[in-house]
Amino acid sequence: MKKCLNKIEKKKKFEELIDQLTSSGPGKIFSSKISSKANSINRNKKFSLVFDSAIEEIKKQGIKNNFISNCSLYEALIYKFGNSNKHQIFWKISLRIYRELKRINYQDDILGHFVKFSQGLKNSKFIYSPLRRSFCFFGAILLKRILKLDRLRLICAQCVDYSLGFVELGHFLTFNLMLIAIASDIANESNKQILFFANIYKNLPPIINFNLLSSIKNNEKNLKKNYNKDLNLIIKEIEGELNRREIEKGKKYIIM
Repeated sequence: MKKCLNKIEKKKKFEELIDQLTSSGPGKIFSSKISSKANSINRNKKFSLVFDSAIEEIKKQGIKNNFISNCSLYEALIYKFGNSNKHQIFWKISLRIYRELKRINYQDDILGHFVKFSQGLKNSKFIYSPLRRSFCFFGAILLKRILKLDRLRLICAQCVDYSLGFVELGHFLTFNLMLIAIASDIANESNKQILFFANIYKNLPPIINFNLLSSIKNNEKNLKKNYNKDLNLIIKEIEGELNRREIEKGKKYIIM
């Protein structure tokens, strides 16, 4: 194992860890031993309140429905223009966006996992404590969604770059302007969702972060800080971009 990894290698290791933690699902969520101690019950009640708050936030944001209209647009474009543009590079990248959208929409049911956990706590009257590995799973699925959204917004940026090149040349003008508009809308929504899920991750019990890091092998202890650094770099990059856009928007209003 190298002592010092570059940014791409660190991010790859981070993604491998998250995939490993989420590949087999949550498995058994609660301990089979009854714990009737007041401290244990109160702790489980706090867990329930935190997860209920996260569930309400996810429902309020309508996360699962925010990309549906974009998926429908791509499906209509594929039906009408798929064959005639299949060799164009801007179209190939647009199809990558569509595939990523489908993965995000249909593969990771974060809300379903959170609801199942919260209902399980309440149904057991808080006497069955969650297992440590189940907390690790909840932290991992949030991070996995953040990484997928980060990858999606970068593909959108690539799509816009290629389409702008064709627009400057005056080739496939209307079609590329439409692809730019769709990709920009998806990238903007991805930015918002990254910050949203990062905030939920930070507000979950600290035990989640502890278990996620403790799952790394002992001989990789020197990489622990790098995993969180990669996540923070993604978040800071998005926050900086959103702040820049707000400043530019303010300047436009001043000029007008």
